[in-house]
Amino acid sequence: YIIENQIVPIVIDNNGIEIKNFEYLLLDIENYQKIFRFDRDLDTGNVNYESIQKLQQKAKKLVKSKTSIWKREVKKLNNTIFSRETDKKKKIYEHNRQVLNLKIDSLRLRLERKKRNRPTNRQSQNIRNLRDDTKKQERMQALDKLEEEIRYIEKDLEISHKKLDDLAFEREDNKNEMNRRNLAKFYTNILSFAIIRIVD
Repeated sequence: YIIENQIVPIVIDNNGIEIKNFEYLLLDIENYQKIFRFDRDLDTGNVNYESIQKLQQKAKKLVKSKTSIWKREVKKLNNTIFSRETDKKKKIYEHNRQVLNLKIDSLRLRLERKKRNRPTNRQSQNIRNLRDDTKKQERMQALDKLEEEIRYIEKDLEISHKKLDDLAFEREDNKNEMNRRNLAKFYTNILSFAIIRIVD
């Protein structure tokens, strides 16, 4: 997002009316020696601080009106950035969700196959009744390995489902954060203020 400051110089008379283009003359550093006389003994006794506050408010309003086009441009650019970022994040989310769903489907199929390979009660009884200890041990080890694989796949499925849930929450958080950041906020502050007395 574009975050920038715009500094606008403005000169107003004691009635709050803008003296157009005078600010450029005042801001030109080469004019300082020609047009300015800095008196240290300036009488501040006749300065009306209440009227200064009113003038500052008028200056703020003038600056706001001068920066309205700039604000529109910033909003437009930020909306373009927002749309691109939103699309990009949506594509990333959709891709990750698709990958996780494919993994979950694959794990389910593997789990079903493994569970179908479990012996029936009768087959289990026959294995326990085997007289050949070597064959019995081999079959029991194969059963243990099968159960271990089933537990592993079930655990992997549980983790994948949690990742899918987390992904959905993360997506929602991202959307909320993006919407929050896209709120255009503009502040107008007076950085400096000077009283200039124009004399012949």
